Amino acid sequence: DQDFDADGADFLTWQRGFGVTSLASISNGDGNHSGTVTGADLAIWSSQFGIALPSGSQAVPEPTSWTLFLFAAASGMLLKGWR
Repeated sequence: DQDFDADGADFLTWQRGFGVTSLASISNGDGNHSGTVTGADLAIWSSQFGIALPSGSQAVPEPTSWTLFLFAAASGMLLKGWR
């Protein structure tokens, strides 16, 4: 169900879509994007069951205090020059 975890809802999606032989999508339970819903898709689900999958978003590293200091110093010098 594309909520970034393999759980019972995903199993039900696979179960309902099992046997679709053409134009299947992830919403039918086609985990390997083959266009059909088969036991291979169930194998993908079972190998990932209970594991939270990455959502595609990545953590953005926070700047170090040294970077913040340099930014503040440069900003201060620029602002002094504007007066």
